[in-house]
Amino acid sequence: MSTATGYQHVIRNSLRQWLVAAALYTGLFWFFMWYHAVRGRPYSLFVANKCAGIAAVFLIGLALALGPAARRWKRWRIGLPHRRSLGLFGAYASIPHALVSLFGSGILAFPKEGQFNWAWHVAHWPCGLFGAATLVTLATIVSQSYPGGLNRLGHERWLRLQKLNWLLPGLILGHLVFKGTFANWIKWLQTLDKPFPPGAMTTAVFVVAVLILKLTELGLAPTRKDLA
Repeated sequence: MSTATGYQHVIRNSLRQWLVAAALYTGLFWFFMWYHAVRGRPYSLFVANKCAGIAAVFLIGLALALGPAARRWKRWRIGLPHRRSLGLFGAYASIPHALVSLFGSGILAFPKEGQFNWAWHVAHWPCGLFGAATLVTLATIVSQSYPGGLNRLGHERWLRLQKLNWLLPGLILGHLVFKGTFANWIKWLQTLDKPFPPGAMTTAVFVVAVLILKLTELGLAPTRKDLA
């Protein structure tokens, strides 16, 4: 019998679960498009790329939060079968965001008209470093999130690999903070000049909340029952 036997939603998902992830991602994307419009940032390819990245982070964050939330509050257990589909969809959705951010300077006028994209990335290299580290960590986890990965590694080694997800909140938070917009967060807190806080600030608060939730269960390793 293969190691993967009995792991219903850890290594495979139903079409319905994938559709739920896609619908949630689409809803988050358009919500944050509206969010930025209310903040005086009308539609542009730059804003669309930013919202695509935010939506991906929220999906990844939800996937990370569902486990500890379900172990703390029983009503959250209904979401456990969606962890994998949410996490994988968010991980895959982060790839076009990264590519457009790196190579879309001419299309997006990133970060503003007339400024070359690579010059911004050189000046804000910690942001790119954290972003790249996030992608590498996601790729490592995702590559083993299929039946072959669990069968090849075995239960114990596979669980140890999954602990890399602890790095993700910190890496994503570093990417957001080192974008160079932290001053805008402080300005908003001081002036409340917009109806909503900056999108990156809202995302950072969400990521911190996910990290705190995970920290509350330090030492509580997931069991086979949790994973099934």
